[in-house]
Amino acid sequence: MIIPRNTITTDLLLYFFLVPNLGFAIGSGIMTLGPLWSVGVEEQFYLFWPLLVNKAKNIFLYLVYVIIIYLVIKISLRFLENGRFYSMISASTFDSMALGGIMANLVFTKNRILSFFYHPIVQVFGWLFLVISIFYKPVHIFSVFDTEIHSIFYSIIIVNVSTNPNSLVNLENKPLNFLGRISYGLYVYHMTVIWGLSLFLKNYIKGLPGRWMQYFTIYVLVYGVTILIASLSYIYFESIFLRKKSKFSMINSTN
Repeated sequence: MIIPRNTITTDLLLYFFLVPNLGFAIGSGIMTLGPLWSVGVEEQFYLFWPLLVNKAKNIFLYLVYVIIIYLVIKISLRFLENGRFYSMISASTFDSMALGGIMANLVFTKNRILSFFYHPIVQVFGWLFLVISIFYKPVHIFSVFDTEIHSIFYSIIIVNVSTNPNSLVNLENKPLNFLGRISYGLYVYHMTVIWGLSLFLKNYIKGLPGRWMQYFTIYVLVYGVTILIASLSYIYFESIFLRKKSKFSMINSTN
């Protein structure tokens, strides 16, 4: 597929100005840079997040307001426009990040509501939701609320594996900690790896005997090459900026 030069220029400008979600809303987007749409959304959220935190007397209540305002705008656009503006707002998912802020606030303040999210039955529902969405198909209830519903269940999983000493699932081990350390690279590079392997090894994979051998080879190569590139990126590129981060951070955090 030949991508017109003006399309590439437009996409690169959108990525440069941290609005890649706008590119996908208007029907543009470079396939191998697809995952970066969420990075742009995060940067947009961080533009007003510090102001919100500094000015809010009750951060929990303010985050609830953010979710309500976002949903009102999203639902209104869904029924009044249902086009590019709705697509752009829907892809922004600010309410999901606000939900993450609410969960973090509950942990920080040791709110009693956490005991509900820590309950074993609630944990089971969270993991079942994830397993069904991965191995069967993403759970679909209402298209306009699907993202929010997924965010709620995944926030249950995150808050348990990260803060609950009695979590049903323990992810603290060396292999997963290593993958977590290079997770940004895994996320950013995997589409490029899939594209590159399909471009250069397509005929080789087609020549392998049996469908199972083809799938096995594809998965091994994609996972292996992605982990390798993400590891090199972390060691020789990302770690440079992580070391410099402490000079600019008012509150130190782990890498």
